[in-house]
Amino acid sequence: MAANRSVLLLEREAQPGYYTTGRSAALFSETYGNAIILGLTMGSRDFYKHSPPGFASVPLLTPRGAILLARPDQMARLAAWVDRVRPIVPSVALLDAAGTLRQIPLLRSSYLAGGMAEPEAMDNDVNALHEGFLRGARVRGAAVATSAELLGLHRDGPGWHVHTAAGDWQAENVVNAAGAWADIVAAMTGAIPCSLMPMRRTALTVDLAALGVTAGALAPGRPDLHPAQEQAA
Repeated sequence: MAANRSVLLLEREAQPGYYTTGRSAALFSETYGNAIILGLTMGSRDFYKHSPPGFASVPLLTPRGAILLARPDQMARLAAWVDRVRPIVPSVALLDAAGTLRQIPLLRSSYLAGGMAEPEAMDNDVNALHEGFLRGARVRGAAVATSAELLGLHRDGPGWHVHTAAGDWQAENVVNAAGAWADIVAAMTGAIPCSLMPMRRTALTVDLAALGVTAGALAPGRPDLHPAQEQAA
């Protein structure tokens, strides 16, 4: 957009990426989400693996592997999900409890019924991705205003009057890219909100070596498969 238009990016915080982008432990998973999210994820793989020259100095994707856990009351739904995503991600496998515990020994066996192994899941370097897009926007002429919380937004003739903590601007078009806070921006324009709400997420990192635990590889083997998947394997 910045290549042929005058573009200003407004950032409420003192630096871009202060919230989820800067703190994200993002996972590239082609088994997560509804059909739209799955399509977007699969469609972005080539960009992540082969980003344009100069976009990032580090790989955007690195191997990780993931296991989605299930209690006994969740196993039927998990098995159905494995059947649904296997045609697009053939490497996924449904694990029984013993197989899951071999992969992740710290789990409580009384809670666990099994899991879905996704060995091709990868870490996504969100900071490198974010910096690449910011760098590209600036190279093409976009300006970035920080500490610019949006305080008011209203129509002014054919365009918009944008009132922020960092100053006022006139704009022909406004793009609402406020993420979980997008409803607040939408309300200023009179648009119908989508019931978006910022939520807290929890991630735990465990130093297995310090605990004397050796984790198994995430690539599933036949002994780990749930009985329902043995024949398919």
